[in-house]
Amino acid sequence: MSFPNTIREDALVRSHRRCCVCHDFAGRNANVHHIIQQAHGGPDDLANAIVLCLRCHAEAGHYNPAHPLGTKYSPAELCRHRDQWWEHCEKRPEEPVGCGLEIGHVRDPSSNGDVHTYWLTASFVNDSPTKQEGYTLELFFPVQIPVQYVTDVYQKEPNPVTIGECLFLKLYTESRDTIYRGQTIQIVDQHRRPLSYTMNHALYHAAHGDPWQFRWNFYADNLPAVRDAMPWIKMHAF
Repeated sequence: MSFPNTIREDALVRSHRRCCVCHDFAGRNANVHHIIQQAHGGPDDLANAIVLCLRCHAEAGHYNPAHPLGTKYSPAELCRHRDQWWEHCEKRPEEPVGCGLEIGHVRDPSSNGDVHTYWLTASFVNDSPTKQEGYTLELFFPVQIPVQYVTDVYQKEPNPVTIGECLFLKLYTESRDTIYRGQTIQIVDQHRRPLSYTMNHALYHAAHGDPWQFRWNFYADNLPAVRDAMPWIKMHAF
């Protein structure tokens, strides 16, 4: 037997029809795979289902123990991939298919004492079916945060931007370069197009006392806009 249609649909929707292992958009090639195979007693329920692309489905389903080259996908590992990806999709229901935008930070190893410096990171993988003719990334920092950036790379709004009841420094960077299907680019990192911000103990405690957020908008040629935010306390590890 295979999964009932309701189980298949639930798994596909929860996964945004993207592979739970590699996160590529699978479309009609999405497979709802039994984590524990039916031949080994695996049930046809959602807890035993994972969405995989054709490549990862082949990797997970074809392993010859008589010739053990590589590392087998264990049921426990597949469950962890699935649960992490479903949590991601649940938190970002508006995230368009094909837009793999990752925002994060890296602590400057020279930081010490009361002042810590962090480098912003932003990467984009084009896993949509089409190439993208450029992008624009808008970044919104709480005005209390000292920010350093390269002025010929980032444009600054002349006045603080109000979102809700908070004021933000708005920076944006853009490119008209073509991003081909499957290509990954580093939009911001500590080596290319650097942007950093500084935290001290006073800002650290203030950020925990108020609902500060770091926000961003991302626009690409052939994709819906991505608008997201992160609590500021997650943008540092003071």
